[in-house]
Amino acid sequence: MPIKRKIIKATNASLIVMQKSVYFIVSVLLAIGLVNAAVITIQTQVTVGDGNLSIETTNLGDEAAYNVRLDVNDITSQAIKTLTPEESFVFVTDDKKFMEQGSFPVIVKTFYEDGNGYPFSAVSVSVTGRTKQGISVSAKDTSSGSDKEVEVEVTNLEDDDKDVNISLVYPDTITVINPKQRILLGPFETKIVNFRLEKLTGLQGSTYAFFAVGEYEEEDSRQVQVGNGVIDYNDQTNKQNLNNIFIIILVILIGIFIIGQKNQKKYLKFT
Repeated sequence: MPIKRKIIKATNASLIVMQKSVYFIVSVLLAIGLVNAAVITIQTQVTVGDGNLSIETTNLGDEAAYNVRLDVNDITSQAIKTLTPEESFVFVTDDKKFMEQGSFPVIVKTFYEDGNGYPFSAVSVSVTGRTKQGISVSAKDTSSGSDKEVEVEVTNLEDDDKDVNISLVYPDTITVINPKQRILLGPFETKIVNFRLEKLTGLQGSTYAFFAVGEYEEEDSRQVQVGNGVIDYNDQTNKQNLNNIFIIILVILIGIFIIGQKNQKKYLKFT
């Protein structure tokens, strides 16, 4: 009968539209998952040569880093532009400011963007020169809930007093209220220094390395020890919101599927 055929054709057309909508939403979700799976991991290695400093920067991730720039101790900088996965770039400087007597911290900040133009930054700290381990420095993230904080433990390993300056080195996605502190350590004494993080503007699920640099003067030379830790940016509120959105989309997809199945059974009775 012509009327029944028209109804069946209209129903089939509606089912096709529903199926295409489902496929589209699923494709978008998969695309989001693939984008989030891409990672940029920047590694920096510092080598002291004969009167110069060599800095090798490597992208260990599976996504290219764009508009890459290195800043070294706020003294010199170098533009790299693009680092593809597994690609390295070597930057050499002979600036005499890096060749002070004793040991010296080399702080490298790397600025870059992902394929979407989102800005990132990473830090690394290396120690050059002759280092005497008169102190030990360790660092860890002690954040709990909305209270963001890192803890640095400093120990005097010798039997004399030490006046130690502690500096926190961190990427631009983090803001620290008190990035520099000074402590006095007696013989073999241990003290804990806390640094409060005012805000963290990184991407959800990202991890950020930070460093604690301990410096003190001894016999007319600077001595440096470095500890490092990782801040895991896992905002539970944002995570819960994303989970809620995913559940809503899933419920909508299931509803579309159930309605489509019922309509198909209903109109097939006319055939």
